[in-house]
Amino acid sequence: MSFRKLLSLTCLFCIVFGARLWLIRTYSTPVPFRDQWDGEAMILKSWVEGRLTPSMLFVPHNEHRIVLTRILTLALFSVNHQWDPQFEMNVNAAICGLIAIFAALALLHGLPSVFHWPVLLTVTALFALPYAWENTLCGFQSQYYFLLFFSLVAMWGMGLHECGSRAWYAGCLGLVLSLFSMATGFFSACAIIALLVARTFAKRKPHRENVRKEVVTGGLCLIGIVAGVLMMSEVPEHVALKAGSGLAWVVAFARGLAWPFADIPLYAAWIQLPFICLLLLYLSGFKALQKKDYFRQIELLIIVGFWTVLQAAALAYARGGGNVLPASRYQDLLALNAAVNTLSLLFLFSSMTRLEKWQAQTRWLISIWVMTLAWGLIKVTVGNFEMEMPAYHRCMISGEKNVAGYIATGDFQRYLAGKPPWEIPYSQADSLRSRLDDPVIRGILPYDICAPLELNPTGQKGVATEPFVNGGWDPACGSPPAQFLSAIGSYTGPGDARTGVFHASFQTRLPYLMFVFAGYPGEQNLSFTLRNAAGGNQHGVKFNSAVGETWAAKFVPAPGQETEITATDDSTNHWFAFTAPVPVGRLSYYGLFFLTNGKWIFWIGISGLVLTACSNWLERIPAEGEEIYKRLA
Repeated sequence: MSFRKLLSLTCLFCIVFGARLWLIRTYSTPVPFRDQWDGEAMILKSWVEGRLTPSMLFVPHNEHRIVLTRILTLALFSVNHQWDPQFEMNVNAAICGLIAIFAALALLHGLPSVFHWPVLLTVTALFALPYAWENTLCGFQSQYYFLLFFSLVAMWGMGLHECGSRAWYAGCLGLVLSLFSMATGFFSACAIIALLVARTFAKRKPHRENVRKEVVTGGLCLIGIVAGVLMMSEVPEHVALKAGSGLAWVVAFARGLAWPFADIPLYAAWIQLPFICLLLLYLSGFKALQKKDYFRQIELLIIVGFWTVLQAAALAYARGGGNVLPASRYQDLLALNAAVNTLSLLFLFSSMTRLEKWQAQTRWLISIWVMTLAWGLIKVTVGNFEMEMPAYHRCMISGEKNVAGYIATGDFQRYLAGKPPWEIPYSQADSLRSRLDDPVIRGILPYDICAPLELNPTGQKGVATEPFVNGGWDPACGSPPAQFLSAIGSYTGPGDARTGVFHASFQTRLPYLMFVFAGYPGEQNLSFTLRNAAGGNQHGVKFNSAVGETWAAKFVPAPGQETEITATDDSTNHWFAFTAPVPVGRLSYYGLFFLTNGKWIFWIGISGLVLTACSNWLERIPAEGEEIYKRLA
């Protein structure tokens, strides 16, 4: 692989990863949301209690067997020792970046350089823009990325490589793993069989040895299909979500194929036109198509196109009731269909060398199609940024406040009872309370809603010493976050110039701590230090600027399991307040670093891609100039 190609793929990863981190930083919280209280909380509870069995990983979640998602949850928890859906979002963003790299590699392998940038930009737009923002902003949605990745591996390996090759074996592994991602994991096997049939039809008389190998591949795919169907689970509560009639299914199916114009089902024919034309040329045995250097890429588009159509059909059946638009979480799959049609259009235009007299009309048609798709993508993206994601963020903020308030006070009537679905992160308040009251689940909750550690002031257990007193902050700051009942501060009134020192100790099992500060810590004669109670130097907490009359979180390393804090106020002009600390897991702390720098990762990727494109253009200038000179001469 050339350095330039490696750089382009690295920039692609940075763009996809950084864009999703930026989105997570802006619109998400670490609070578990809806299905996570069922799909993750109970598995983690069983793990902590030591009664988790392998069979529990295979228990259906709705219609699916989300084995890979559960394994990922357990793996992250075993390292972090704290449940953190926001770090799960970070991991999902990285997985999505890796999927983008794999898709680009599969498409660019052996492809003429003229296709490099159109393919790269298509893949970038597919994975970087927030069509399926729900999958990005919910840590529990990794099953969609596992489905996408392992299905692509299966179709690429088994569909495009000879039986018995290393890539073919990788495809077999991808097929098996896709079965344990979502219920439609076996669709990759269906798409492979469809390609084998189409390939046989296109070649008319395939070689006998190829037939034998394809029979083996097809047989394994049939086994995968049977296994996938047997693994599916029926959910009685979801019957109302299904398409109620054949007409309802057709409309819902057309909505999926018309994406990004899901609100106009008739657009399905126009959006699917490039793929249909490419498939018809392939089936007709069009020789110009088969002689191209990118024939393998054409077969890859066909097999992935089959897969996306199957996904749209299944979505229309299972969630086609009520004549509603496809939910955000399904739009990663629908966007892949749009990408397939875009690349089909590219390869079709490059193959139409015989139709010189129709080139002008063809270019106009292609331009109209591309502008139509671009307008649809802009409309969906703008709508997500203006309405969908801000509304979801408000819902998550309300849920965070109410859950944290309930944990801090135990007041069910005030914080959970009777709340509408958009103000708590679970559909039923009673069920949410039962989970929050479970001591095991409460002990592993994310840092933004869990109960703070108990501070033991030296000499007077449970009582702060002046000038640091409970509730010692300027009323202009308002109350601290909901998970803190009170805070300790050195503010006792306007003009109060009393000074003093506050010592306390606490115990923690996690390597990082979150304090929430108000006032002016870090100013002259105001300090806040931590020390390991077993011995060690004090480490002062540094502040880049004053917090002021508000509350701001600060994350610091814990010097030991038993830690002592010293708060000093020797200032006659300023004050500061702080809450009891909240334990933070190692991965949670690292995840915050990536979230903080997500936008810089994104812009680094954009800059690198632009510089690579400019270098390609500058290298072509001398060669093109020489060619023009020869023609003029």
